[in-house]
Amino acid sequence: ALGWSGNVSNAKRIYPGFRLYANSIDDVANLNDQLVKANLKVRTRAKEIAVVQDMDRDLTILFWAIAVIGLTGFSMSLGASLLANIDRKRKELSVLRLAGFHTGDILLFPVLQGIYTGILGWIMAVGIFYGVSYAINILFAEQVAAGTSICRLLPEHFAISLGLILGSAVLAAMLGGFRASRIEPSEGLRDI
Repeated sequence: ALGWSGNVSNAKRIYPGFRLYANSIDDVANLNDQLVKANLKVRTRAKEIAVVQDMDRDLTILFWAIAVIGLTGFSMSLGASLLANIDRKRKELSVLRLAGFHTGDILLFPVLQGIYTGILGWIMAVGIFYGVSYAINILFAEQVAAGTSICRLLPEHFAISLGLILGSAVLAAMLGGFRASRIEPSEGLRDI
């Protein structure tokens, strides 16, 4: 057909091998199983992939354990700080009660303080994350495909973390708020 000399063969061509690409690393084991069932000899790195997936699962569990411990520590530390703050401001809060502030208003004082502390801490944590993730992605840039990154969080991750932080801050602040709401207005008069 191309004008080259040689023998024309109508025999069926047999290719000794081919390369098949999976959509994702998670599909390799399934493709391997399907090809083996079709009596094809395959060579994949399914075992190495399984090790990496197991490591990823274990690191995810470790991350969540550390995150829960950190959130618990944050809640306890914020609660203790707000309780100490209520004790320091006992006189001022009693004067507010004497001036006509209701129990709910006094309860709101440590809750708002906890919310502001939680938001500020979240903003700082997001800033630290972006700095660290930038450094990690630069460090491993040669080992991943162009346009991909190793360290990243999706917008919903940021929203979930903010919700968890604000929820734990409000719960921790409620403890201080209940103590503040029990302050009698007469305590402010005693110290005048």
